[in-house]
Amino acid sequence: MAPRRIPAARRQAVPAGAQTLSVRAETVPPFYVVQAPVPVQVSLPGGGETMVALTLPIDDNQTNTYMAFGDSITRGDGGSAGGYPANLQARLSAHFGGAFVNNRGADSTNSFEGVERARRNLNSRPAYTLILYGTNDWNAPECQDNPACHTVSNLRSIVQTTKSFRSLPFIATIPPTNPALTPAGRIQWVADVNNLIRPMAQQQGAFLVDVEKAFLSQGGDLSRFFSDHVHPNDAGYSLIAQTFFEAIAHGRSTPTAASAPEIFLRPTR
Repeated sequence: MAPRRIPAARRQAVPAGAQTLSVRAETVPPFYVVQAPVPVQVSLPGGGETMVALTLPIDDNQTNTYMAFGDSITRGDGGSAGGYPANLQARLSAHFGGAFVNNRGADSTNSFEGVERARRNLNSRPAYTLILYGTNDWNAPECQDNPACHTVSNLRSIVQTTKSFRSLPFIATIPPTNPALTPAGRIQWVADVNNLIRPMAQQQGAFLVDVEKAFLSQGGDLSRFFSDHVHPNDAGYSLIAQTFFEAIAHGRSTPTAASAPEIFLRPTR
């Protein structure tokens, strides 16, 4: 893929002379592959810039393109500014120098319909696929009070289809519902399904975006993030966008204080 700048690297002071520049894999965004160390010549005083190769395993998919894939929560119903995809695009563009988040949210769809929609939408060949599905599964009689119904199996299928297109899967936990307008049984169902999504994401090689945990960590009355019983308002969509951004840019499942990737220099022997 085309080169991409990973911003805000930290460098440690090193003596002048021949050195080797390397990047620790755990300090770069998810799915990036770190290439071989780069020999550099350090001159003091002063400094310079050295590029280190990082690659993404996306074949010929569209670089800097993200497909937001889900139901009306992805579409942005209940908000006034395009939901989380528009907010996320602004964050990614500022961070990486360019991004297009293609909003493929479909109103009222459930995870079964997500399985049917996945291959058709992945024909656009996005580099990243952001999966946020499951809220509407509660409406299926076989799912109510049964977190082991089809939801996680369907999400697994969507992840596998995403990977077959060489797109990079980021899968979200189901957002919590508005506690002021939904029954306790539905709130518990969301929590129980999410406890199955988390290990499935790891098993399938998808990066987990823990939207539920991000909401619950805010504390207080969560109804302040909702426009109705399930759809977030602008504040809720901003939180979802922040959670996806932290996952994509920094490899964090939930938002935390920002920290930069680390770059290390070691002497050449």
